[in-house]
Formats: sequence, C-alpha cells, structure tokens
Amino acid sequence: MTTTTRITDEQEQDAMRVLRSSYWESVRDIAQDIATDHLAEAYANDDDRTDDLSDRIAESVDGSQWVIYTWRALLVRSLSNHADACEDYDDLASASDGIDAIITRAAYFAMHDDVRGVLDSILSAAK
Repeated sequence: MTTTTRITDEQEQDAMRVLRSSYWESVRDIAQDIATDHLAEAYANDDDRTDDLSDRIAESVDGSQWVIYTWRALLVRSLSNHADACEDYDDLASASDGIDAIITRAAYFAMHDDVRGVLDSILSAAK
C-alpha cells in the first residue's frame, strides 16, 4: 500500500513565494536589459527617444519562458500585477486558436505590462 504525502498550506505558500520571486526576477532582468541598451543608445546618439521600447519589450516578453511554456503561463495570472491586462488589448487569441494560445497570450500581456512598469521606473530614476 502506498501512502500519499499531503502538501501543507505552508509548503504551498513557500512554493508560490519561490515562483513569484523567479517571475519578478525575470521581469526585472528584461526591464534592466532594455533600459541599459536604451540608455547607452540615448547617450551615444544624444537622443532620448522611446519609440522602440514597446518593440523591445514585445520581443523580450514573447521569448520568455513565462510565456512560451504553458504551465508557466498558467501561473502568470497569480504572479503578475497586471493579471487582467489582456482586457486592455484587442489581440487576444480566440477559442478557435485553442486553450494554450489563449493562456500564453494572456500571460504575454500581463508580463508585458509588468516589464513596462519596471522599465518606466528604471528610466525615470535614470533621468
């Protein structure tokens, strides 16, 4: 007879803390990389344009493990400060695209807005 070990609430909360920490580390890393590149280009060109920041965020978030792996994308709603961000965009996948596409697209929008928030803070502090 096999016995099943039940996970306690404390263990579950610890696991969520680890996942939350990992997610936000990824968000901060993406934002910092974009900010570093942006500030270096702005300094080199004596230009402070922010035109391409959205494109850079989109490219970086689109390749994130938090978006491309469905099991991680499912967690983003619990980890993000912008869990409902998909409501602000028209480009959400439809039911005919399948549930995986909907999940990863919703995670993309949430993470995009999280990265944007951190990036805005970094760039504001750098001025």
